Amino acid sequence: MVVSIHNAGEFLSIPTWNQLLLGALSISILVLWSSGALDIRRRRMPPGPRGLPLVGNKHQVPSIKPWRMFKKWNEQYGPVVSLHLGRTPVIVLGTARAAWEILDKRSDIYSSRPRFVVAGEILSDNRRGLMLPYGEEWRKYRKVLHSGLHARRAETYKDMQSLESKATLRDILLHPEAWDANIQRYAASVAVSLSYGKRVHSMDEWIVRENVAAMDYIDSIPGKYLVESWPWLLKLPRFLQWFRREPEEYKQRDIKLYTSLIDDVKNRMAEGKCPDCLTSQTLSDEGFAPGSENKRKNEKVRFDELDVAYTVASPFGAGIETVSGVVFSINLKADAQSLVDGRKFSVVHA
Repeated sequence: MVVSIHNAGEFLSIPTWNQLLLGALSISILVLWSSGALDIRRRRMPPGPRGLPLVGNKHQVPSIKPWRMFKKWNEQYGPVVSLHLGRTPVIVLGTARAAWEILDKRSDIYSSRPRFVVAGEILSDNRRGLMLPYGEEWRKYRKVLHSGLHARRAETYKDMQSLESKATLRDILLHPEAWDANIQRYAASVAVSLSYGKRVHSMDEWIVRENVAAMDYIDSIPGKYLVESWPWLLKLPRFLQWFRREPEEYKQRDIKLYTSLIDDVKNRMAEGKCPDCLTSQTLSDEGFAPGSENKRKNEKVRFDELDVAYTVASPFGAGIETVSGVVFSINLKADAQSLVDGRKFSVVHA
């Protein structure tokens, strides 16, 4: 049978329009279903901003410093706020009391972790213990850190902390205009000394800059990637997973940083020049140090050397921001108290 071009166009246009109508109808049904499901879930959740079908509140969460928006929502809705990133429910705890009530008093319910598609799986290959769900791998991670950070072990770090405190006071006296950088250097040097048995003399050192970049990137991930809300995107062919490029670039940077620190410790151990630290202990216990035997070979979960590199980097990764943040808070409180005391003095003597 011969069909003219004109007739062929008409013939092909019929299923095309049907497909478009069917697609539009399917999307409408999906949007309505998603909106209804979101409303049902919202009724059982704490108060929070209203989201859109399919995306939830994803469009409202900035990719840079999202905690600023979280703070605004806490001020508007209260200390416990709920939102949705796609279909993933998120709870934001805005006060220490709310965190204690939920994470401590109800730890049997909330002690695990949600799924971290980008930060945990793509960026870290599930090697970052802070992002692991409760289970054998997490217990292994905790055991390694506990061996170097328990209360009795902490007593041995006093001399190191005293040395860094004196160095920081000297730096503040010599360069008072850079007091914040001096405190950050203190936090970095304590964390690196504890983890790797070496000091940090400047925040411009390569390992510190790379660590800061790694932590800043992790902080930017919440709300940034669509795959966090729609994990089924991981089933796409690899070349269509556009969201992988950036986290995989950062993963290679992380691996380069952490393995170089591990190799440095191993070299100093071989030369007998490495002080006792978390990395040297863990390398020896796991059988990766020169002449050592694996003391944990009978455990269910075994670490390879890259697992060790990620695990011992935890104090280095998270400790700098935590320690410097606490010291900054103490200084701000002291400044505020001095201001109040000064005003009291002026009023009394007026």
